[in-house]
Amino acid sequence: MAPRRAQFQTKIKLLSGGYVKPDAFPNGEITVFPWDTNIDDWLAARLKKGSQNMVLYDLCAQLCDLGTCPLDSFVIGDVNTVLLVARSLRYASHVEYEARCPACSSREMASIKVPDELGRVGEKGPEYQGFDEIVLPDCQDVVHVKPLTVRDERFISERDEVSKALMTDHIMHILMPIVGINGGKPDSWEQALLWFNAISPQDATYLESMENQLYPHLDTEIPHRCDKCGAEFKHMLDFSQEFFRRSLKPGKGAAMATDVRPGNEQQKPGGSAERPAG
Repeated sequence: MAPRRAQFQTKIKLLSGGYVKPDAFPNGEITVFPWDTNIDDWLAARLKKGSQNMVLYDLCAQLCDLGTCPLDSFVIGDVNTVLLVARSLRYASHVEYEARCPACSSREMASIKVPDELGRVGEKGPEYQGFDEIVLPDCQDVVHVKPLTVRDERFISERDEVSKALMTDHIMHILMPIVGINGGKPDSWEQALLWFNAISPQDATYLESMENQLYPHLDTEIPHRCDKCGAEFKHMLDFSQEFFRRSLKPGKGAAMATDVRPGNEQQKPGGSAERPAG
């Protein structure tokens, strides 16, 4: 009669290696608890409160043992991993989804074992120093970027009207990971934006692409071949209404339309013109 959370919990390796709080994640590992009816009820009650801005991060804290690591310090890619693994524990380590062929619109039910059958992107090793280096191909600027944390997302979500007028959420998600440019650090968002708007379109695209490749996360683009027409396509397993249903039957369970990948959070923008420390 041991509690379900104790019986069916699992220990996984964080793709970030747990570098933000090594003592909380020995060997880069974290304990994940199964997503069950208690979590369904918690989520439903949380959604009734209205604001969905930070609900996925609060949900993550319900589904794993963060130990001495504050939720705000947790890496966004690790949030994704915890949610996917916890959800999969409900179905014998598999996540079910419906894939739709973009060529002929036929649909098929599928499942994938999590995390084993998902690709690992931007995984960090024990030697990781907290940032990655990007050299922009045109201007040759050397940019140091870090993985976004829940604190960063909270800052974006809660920033004020002055900051909203300065830049979009999309631009802020590109600039937020930057911790250094050519050995220095922008003193304000205005300065960071001035630099970003001065680099070439190719460099701007390259910077965003490399940030997406370097942040540690599971690859949720699942390749498929349509049984009906033979077309090849990829299904994005994101944190949408489909993911949060109790089953794949319409009308069941809590529904959301939120994705916690950096740059895809459907949250209201928000801080001041000063860049946050760290």
